[in-house]
Amino acid sequence: HRIVFGEPEIAKRELEVTGVRYFFIDLGQMNHELKIGASTSIFGCLAYSPLFDPKLLQSKFRVVWNEGDAYLLMLATEGKGQPLRSDFANRFSEKRAADQPGLGSVRGMCERLANYFNVYGEKWPVSKDPSLPPLKGWQ
Repeated sequence: HRIVFGEPEIAKRELEVTGVRYFFIDLGQMNHELKIGASTSIFGCLAYSPLFDPKLLQSKFRVVWNEGDAYLLMLATEGKGQPLRSDFANRFSEKRAADQPGLGSVRGMCERLANYFNVYGEKWPVSKDPSLPPLKGWQ
């Protein structure tokens, strides 16, 4: 939870401790009506975390591989890789803002979970906020 909902430096430290250093991001857009283009959906809340705030990407990550719209990023503390392209943050921000095909508003779900974390922190068990509507579907 600290990785997804914690401050960027806490998340970065937790990732380093667990050995997670690489992140695959595909900025491509697929046209679902015409069935053209290649893309991967953003699934999960890590892409919406404070660590992946588009304003911080340049300082937190480096590119170790790139082909077209596909990027393999690593934490910047490694001292390897190249800086992100100047348009990367804007394109990543647009992809995060879009509804994900078949999933709807992943951003909305992640914001709701972040609100739970901000209220309850790491206290267990987490209680349901009675003012919120019930979760639907796979959530």
